[in-house]
Amino acid sequence: MTNPGHRGSEHINDNLRIIVQPGREVRWSQFQRYPPFSIALDGFCVGPTRFSKDGQRITLDHHRGVNDVAVRATCGQAREIVKQGLYDDWRDEAGPRATMFVNDCDQDVCAATFVLMNPDWVGRPLLRKYIGLEDHLDSSSGLYLPDNDEFRTLVHVMSWIHEPYTTARLLGELHHLSGESMLEIIRAVHERIRLFLFGHGQQKDKLDYSYELLAKHEIWSMIRETGSDARLGLARDGIRAFVSYLGEDGGGYHRYSIGRRIQSVPFPVREILECLNEAEGIRPQTALGRWGGGSNRGGSPRIRGSKLTPSEVETVVENCIQRWRSEIRQIRRSWH
Repeated sequence: MTNPGHRGSEHINDNLRIIVQPGREVRWSQFQRYPPFSIALDGFCVGPTRFSKDGQRITLDHHRGVNDVAVRATCGQAREIVKQGLYDDWRDEAGPRATMFVNDCDQDVCAATFVLMNPDWVGRPLLRKYIGLEDHLDSSSGLYLPDNDEFRTLVHVMSWIHEPYTTARLLGELHHLSGESMLEIIRAVHERIRLFLFGHGQQKDKLDYSYELLAKHEIWSMIRETGSDARLGLARDGIRAFVSYLGEDGGGYHRYSIGRRIQSVPFPVREILECLNEAEGIRPQTALGRWGGGSNRGGSPRIRGSKLTPSEVETVVENCIQRWRSEIRQIRRSWH
């Protein structure tokens, strides 16, 4: 399993740094004791976006305790606080000052750290478009169908930009990486974003929509992603809710991601996450290292993974949906 003590850092100068601690989660009460000018990104600090009372510590997130439609992705939040003048206050004689703490190297983390590391570029139109599309993809669990030619072209560019991450994910390497290795992925994605912004980016001629269908149910499907753009393939094929099996870590632990396109899809993500925690024997709700997520997407515990096999997860999810439907029917009957 990943050692959360592994860490890496990247400097633009002595004032802007990224600290990577794979899988680590801290509580808000803990993070408020971190040094001034600390930013926790995308699940490093459990809970919704918050500023400390003195304004010198921030957590930006859109996973737990939030509505995925109402809240921007972490990269969108990062761009907003930079545009609104974060570094007018977070600075010293050497310039902007911040330390970013992350526990992963996914697309949203890469985009958010790029914005925070390059505040002078937030007004660039191409960066705004890139962050906007990543926001759409993230809030829809990747089940996004681009609705204009510009976005359809940009999807091909973004697939190339994020290739260092998606390659490691498809190979099942992510949860074995040290902080230094995750930081190398972040650096590689940052470099591709830079190339794109200055007119030297590339794009994939053909997207890889491939996935393996493991089980099909009325509302949702269990799948294994085999292509770098599998979520777009799910959307193209009309799948609006899924459990994605990411493989076994060794030692009998498994990795999963779950999601739905929008909350109107009758696939109750939060209830399903709690059912999975119950099946794992993970209590209480305030415990760290749980199945977690937002209203539209979530996944298995970051460090340990899940002891549940794919067939067990399938059973838990389907039983949870049936129980949820029964509760909805009872509520509706009470209205008459």
